[in-house]
Amino acid sequence: MKMAEEQTKKGKEPKFLPAPEVEELATEMIKEHHSFLREANISYIFRTGKWNKRGIPVPGELKLMSPYVKMLTGFDFGVIINFDYWLKMDDKLKRAVLDHILSFAAAKEDKEGNFQWTKESPTVSEFPAVIARHGAYNADLEILGNSFAEYKKGE
Repeated sequence: MKMAEEQTKKGKEPKFLPAPEVEELATEMIKEHHSFLREANISYIFRTGKWNKRGIPVPGELKLMSPYVKMLTGFDFGVIINFDYWLKMDDKLKRAVLDHILSFAAAKEDKEGNFQWTKESPTVSEFPAVIARHGAYNADLEILGNSFAEYKKGE
């Protein structure tokens, strides 16, 4: 983070900066929770400036590199972290956000049996108001509820 902070303190506002501390934390998390990603080549960068979606800060995202970009860079994925948001997060939140981002990464075999990297979506996408009205009305929401219960036990 020192390099990124120094650049922004000097009045320079590059849109993207290297994020070695994110890479360090991600390497640890990949060993713990995402072992299949040990084979992936991942770039880690900070994005500076305002980065919002529907008025809410975007903490970061995972980009699956196109075959063209992979050929040029050698990277399978790019982890992009909102620099301003990262500076405000405590260590627990940094771990949760990075775990969430890494969880989008997936691998599969194509029709010919060749390995390929891909991205997947989270299991649950639901409106809070619908859950408030109807509760865990499907299996995915039940799984989510069970995950919250497991987390609460471990606290």
